[in-house]
Amino acid sequence: MYVKHRISTGNVEVDYIFTHTNHSPGLEEVKHIPIPTSVQEEIQQKFSQGVSVEKIMKDIQEDIGSRHLRQDFDEVVARKHLIKRQDCRNAIRKTRDFTNHRHTNDAISVDRIVKELQLESPSSIIAYKPQGIVKADYPSLQESSFFLALMTSFQADMFKEFSTLGCVDSKHKTTQYGYKLITLVVADEFRNGIPVAWGITDVEDTNRYTVFFSAIRKRVPDAVIDILMTDDDPSMIGGCVAVYPDVIHLLCRWHVDSAWKNNLRHLVANDVHKVDMYKYLCTLITTPDPSTFQTHIKAFTTLWQKKEPRFIEYFNGQYANRIEKWALAYRHFDHKDTDTNMFVESFFNKLKTNPKYFNHKVNRRCDDLIEVLLMMETDVFFERKRKELLSSTGDASKKQEGDRHNRGISVDVSRVHSDDENSSQYHIDSSDLTMQYKVYVLLTVCPSQPNCMPHCSEEGCGYLCRHMIRCTCYDY
Repeated sequence: MYVKHRISTGNVEVDYIFTHTNHSPGLEEVKHIPIPTSVQEEIQQKFSQGVSVEKIMKDIQEDIGSRHLRQDFDEVVARKHLIKRQDCRNAIRKTRDFTNHRHTNDAISVDRIVKELQLESPSSIIAYKPQGIVKADYPSLQESSFFLALMTSFQADMFKEFSTLGCVDSKHKTTQYGYKLITLVVADEFRNGIPVAWGITDVEDTNRYTVFFSAIRKRVPDAVIDILMTDDDPSMIGGCVAVYPDVIHLLCRWHVDSAWKNNLRHLVANDVHKVDMYKYLCTLITTPDPSTFQTHIKAFTTLWQKKEPRFIEYFNGQYANRIEKWALAYRHFDHKDTDTNMFVESFFNKLKTNPKYFNHKVNRRCDDLIEVLLMMETDVFFERKRKELLSSTGDASKKQEGDRHNRGISVDVSRVHSDDENSSQYHIDSSDLTMQYKVYVLLTVCPSQPNCMPHCSEEGCGYLCRHMIRCTCYDY
């Protein structure tokens, strides 16, 4: 393109050359040429097939990058041979082509997506309340409220199979409207978190969570959430209890630890006291034996009551009155060996950072968010199928359980001591005789038989399960 500005007349003359016809671009011109569309499509196709960025770059560059071909490099080099990792990421990001929205108006586009999903059998939309109307199905939602919940058939099947433990949390800044993304995750037999339901809402309160869990129960009436793990937001468990009244509520250990450290910074001025109190709190939360825990918590409050009364007042009001929600000493039941909400946090991290999804970019539109969630659902589906058909993780897990079982059976009887005061309690010496574990006989028959999943089917074990026995060892 040539641009001339004639001073005498003030006119600007432009000559634009659409294509190069008389010469091929040399080395100096290559840097001005964009990456060809065909190359970008090749990158996108290979990435969608699971090829890594490094392998894609190697495939594109190998025709002139090999050592025996470099003598003609200057004559045959093209723009595609000089791509960088960032060029590949940019091409991959275009696979999420959201320029083809169903409508320029986000609300109309979302409504059209919802209507498309409602045509599925069964529908992937389990709750929908657009803004600007009142729906009799959701009397607790105002006219200005927005709420959308999704659960696909695959997610419903996963929830039905693994609903023993649910982890729920919300994420802000997923759209430009300040909507929150609610996510319910369950853990499968491979110890992978599977998102089984999503809720997009303009307000996060007990009413919204009640609508969310009610929609889930209506979609999968045969499944119940036995245990729900959350942070310390009362609206989450409040909404769940309204739908699943017998649910056991556990607090995420990481959030509890974070709250303690935050309040130690604000309520305790003495730095030495902060360190000592935090160490004591860490001992409290990890103590496996209830009686030892009771001794520790009484000693903790007594020791620091006069020295740091502000923190002890906070601790007594927020945690000492509900120890069963956060202390590991009271988690001697089947909770999938999960003590944090990291399954949900991992999902949110993938949503925000994965190049295939939002790739650290700020998302603005709600319809884009829905499309990405459905894309992630498809990826989770195939990832699970790959593990079901190809992985031996489940076999390895069963082998570990079998090894622990055999070690338990082979314990020398001389290491087992009955309690003189309590006939349902036993003391077992560790293999190196440095410590002693306590075993409590809670029940002689499991109330969940014959449907109890974590039972022992070995001959001679009498259908033992975690509902019948409690132990202070870390394996338990």
